[in-house]
Amino acid sequence: MSVSVRSLAFAAAFVLLAGLVVSGSAAAHCAGPPCGPIPVVIDFKTGDKKKFSFEGQDAFTLDGTISVYIDIDQNGFWYDPEKPPQLTFQTNKQPPWLKARVEPDHFEVPIADPQYVGPEGSPDQMQSQFYWEAPIKITVKKLRDPTQQEIAKGSPWVRSDGTLRVILSASSTSSVLAPEVFGPNMGLQEGYGIKDLHVIPTIGGVDWLPNGNGELAPLSGSLTDAKGAAPGPWLGAFLVAVVALAYWRRR
Repeated sequence: MSVSVRSLAFAAAFVLLAGLVVSGSAAAHCAGPPCGPIPVVIDFKTGDKKKFSFEGQDAFTLDGTISVYIDIDQNGFWYDPEKPPQLTFQTNKQPPWLKARVEPDHFEVPIADPQYVGPEGSPDQMQSQFYWEAPIKITVKKLRDPTQQEIAKGSPWVRSDGTLRVILSASSTSSVLAPEVFGPNMGLQEGYGIKDLHVIPTIGGVDWLPNGNGELAPLSGSLTDAKGAAPGPWLGAFLVAVVALAYWRRR
């Protein structure tokens, strides 16, 4: 019995050594951490602005970045150098009168490029990370004007603050080295990131948001939608001026 157990141990060690030889430099990065399932963090960045407006146009464009981060010290850096992660974008939610897209629509993450491996935090911490980022461009196009009912409170496309829901995501494929040897989870796992845009609705080139009473109202100008003309905020002032002029003349 002891001989068979010893034989199995040697066989397992040989398989493991063969896997390390195949992996090359990837295995070297895995000294220390467990190097089991390695999480990948994907992040959208578009600046500090929270709400976005069409500003009288049919589309607006945001310049941003997409980044991929791996904590090497805590999770390891084990991947298949022949299968770098593929990063793709999609639109998860948008009103039917809007069309959002990200350009370019995909990337190949340069996981084996050593220039993206370096220290994390201050130099005295001596922690290592993989960090890569690339510029992206997000475009949101208006296909038509919505109706007042479509942007009213309670609409599935509208948040409590009156802005429209436009949700984009980025996902990366896994990169697992020799799953038949080390198991299907031994390496980089799929990554997922999300960008939630708060878009101010417009009708006829005019922005609409809830007023002080929580009622939907144009921020400026006048409105024409599918139901016809709706008075702008200037109408009340105009009527007051007409009444005052008539009263002054009667005196």
